[in-house]
Amino acid sequence: MRFFLLAVGLLAGFFIVHGQNYVNVPLKSNITQVNPMLGLVFWDDNYFTPYTAYSLEYLYLPVNNLVIGRINGTLQYNWTYLENRLNNIANRGHQAIFRPYYEYPGDPTAVPAFLKNISGYKGQVYSGEEFMDWRSADLRILHLDMHTQFALRYDSDPRVFCVQTGFGFWSEYHISGGPNLQLGYNFPSGEFQLEAITLITSLFKNTPVLYSIDIADIYDNWCPVFQNISNLPFGSFDDSSFANDTQDWNDGNKQRLGWWTRYQNQPLGGEIAYEDNVQQHALDMNGPEGVPLPTYVANYHYTFLIANDQTTYQYNGPLTQVQRIQQV
Repeated sequence: MRFFLLAVGLLAGFFIVHGQNYVNVPLKSNITQVNPMLGLVFWDDNYFTPYTAYSLEYLYLPVNNLVIGRINGTLQYNWTYLENRLNNIANRGHQAIFRPYYEYPGDPTAVPAFLKNISGYKGQVYSGEEFMDWRSADLRILHLDMHTQFALRYDSDPRVFCVQTGFGFWSEYHISGGPNLQLGYNFPSGEFQLEAITLITSLFKNTPVLYSIDIADIYDNWCPVFQNISNLPFGSFDDSSFANDTQDWNDGNKQRLGWWTRYQNQPLGGEIAYEDNVQQHALDMNGPEGVPLPTYVANYHYTFLIANDQTTYQYNGPLTQVQRIQQV
């Protein structure tokens, strides 16, 4: 027993003596780059240094740069264009957001030439501008197969943060300013939209898929089956963010999307609105219209915002513009 008590005493003394040697040391750390998968986004042809100031780059993908033909009923793909851009982005230490599209205002549609030449395909022409012919079964098959191939190649690919997709101008789910909506002709039918969105969201298990907030527009009703797809696992994006004059309209679409709970499971993105005042003062201490960008982002739970032109401006604070980009 005396030996046991002595041993206990010696151990206690050991911890007391050595405990007195502990010294509080302040931690020293520096944040040298932004977190991955969030922040301000720049187009992949507008990259700048230091690369640590941002983590995401963005690119459009014209469908006819990818789908190049069909042999014995099998669609033919040339992945070189997309792969080169993804590799360049990855070499800068960034991840990509890419968006395939068919329609870009002012340009011919990006429907592959072989499909346009198929007997029976006749895209609508309005004010001299070409629109889609969604009556074409070949076009609908292409859309489904292309996204199937995307999922096979890029779901879980660390080079890709997310895929944005949809229909209409820029794949933003509208043809506003174009011809009157004709579901099943210049815009996909509700039935095909339901089929496509259901399939695409089921194919991507790990890489997020995002649709424009205009999918929830109940006035122009681009997506008449919205109630059927609203609970599917997709994120969303708003390409007119941070502008007061469109806020009420956009908020209505976001409300119908369940935006303020959707962020808990899916990324939400956008683009700083292309309005002169908004662009010029987006990074100002109080923003362009009285709300600082960090506050706006927090209120709307944005994961990322495309801010491509921000390198050409100077905010009203002490940092350089690039430092401000990294800061926010």
